[in-house]
Amino acid sequence: MSRLVVLLPWTAVLVVVVGSLFNGQQVIVDEPIGLTAWLLGAAPVTLLLALLLPWAPGRRRLWRASGFVIVTFAALLLWAAIRAVGVTRCLNLRDGEVIGVCFPSWVAWVPLAQTAVTAALAWLVVAYVPRARLDRWTVALALGLVAMTSVALLRALADPRGFNRLSSGLGGAAVLSVALIIAAAWLFGHHLRRPRWHLLVAAAVAVALLVLTFSRAGLAVALLAAAALAWAVRDRLGRAGRRVAVGVVAVAATAGVAAAVVFPDLAGRLLTLGDEGRAINLHTALGAWLTDPGHAFLGLGTAGVWPWFAVDNDLVWAPETGLLGVTGIEGELLVNPHSTFLGIAVELGIVGLALWLAVVWFIVRAAARVRHTSAAGFGLVAAAACVVAFLFDTYLLRNPGVSFIWWCAVFAGLAHSVTGRRRATSQQPSGDAEPGQEQ
Repeated sequence: MSRLVVLLPWTAVLVVVVGSLFNGQQVIVDEPIGLTAWLLGAAPVTLLLALLLPWAPGRRRLWRASGFVIVTFAALLLWAAIRAVGVTRCLNLRDGEVIGVCFPSWVAWVPLAQTAVTAALAWLVVAYVPRARLDRWTVALALGLVAMTSVALLRALADPRGFNRLSSGLGGAAVLSVALIIAAAWLFGHHLRRPRWHLLVAAAVAVALLVLTFSRAGLAVALLAAAALAWAVRDRLGRAGRRVAVGVVAVAATAGVAAAVVFPDLAGRLLTLGDEGRAINLHTALGAWLTDPGHAFLGLGTAGVWPWFAVDNDLVWAPETGLLGVTGIEGELLVNPHSTFLGIAVELGIVGLALWLAVVWFIVRAAARVRHTSAAGFGLVAAAACVVAFLFDTYLLRNPGVSFIWWCAVFAGLAHSVTGRRRATSQQPSGDAEPGQEQ
């Protein structure tokens, strides 16, 4: 059993490798309900890890660190499940043309199940990682991500239709940047603690890959994450660390210039701040949400505004313009909210938004306390900074591959930080740490 337990954390690397090769969001079972490749693959692994949880060496440490996040996020999903009951999900417009189609309730339930499985899988794999190996585990995860995204780049460059922004099975071009930011933070943090030049090269590659997503939000969040990391370790960075940071920035700038020269059309979108579709989506959603006090407090119901899983299941053709009309709502909307905050607020109301903000507050507060150079600590700071990206696209409730990376960064960072605090205030080692292990 002990040999099996040692191997279990590395299932996360396997998830990243397989998830990068194939689109996990693709629906591969459509009868009697639609099931995605990610859910069918992740659910059995999650069940296995849960059954063997009593043998997980870091379970108590991780629960102490993340119990509030787990309970609050579970409450959010429970509220979403309650608000899925009795909601009518029908479309009356697609691309401005009148249609009439309604969807079964499972278009709301299946995404909630996938969200729960993704968060649970990330928590469980971190629970199996001994404290002394947290940094090495996150580095392995980062290296796997960078390697597989590089493979995705080669495939994209070889596409006979031409290169059109970097994406992989783990996530589309609009969301993949979050995973790459976290990977770069993991690698950079470990290099500062134990200098390994191959890790620094991998971090630079992650930054270059991030540029090739041509994501405006991704680049902005990357700058925010870099600033947050620099501030967190401002007294411990040292001259060598500052030189390394300057080098990474130089790589990013060089990659940006090269990308602009090779792909000028794609680079041009980075200079365009407006998005008409998102503006219409925001105006329509907020109008529907705030016109009624009951809607404002309780929300309009799970998938009652954005039944995006129905489009993923081909229950209705995806609109060419990206805009749909939902019965009972005046105006047009995008297929999905394109904002985690907007989606939760409008569909789950102030109740759901309060629960989500409590999760965000806890994570950001923990990240603000990071004052050490380590992979896990840097990953937590980067994950907190990436919450800003959640304003501009739908994470956690959608895009499970990238969300898995984010949850891994959160849980590994929380586990590392709580152990550090306990060791700093006590001479006795914690129950799941060994005497003499390095922080």
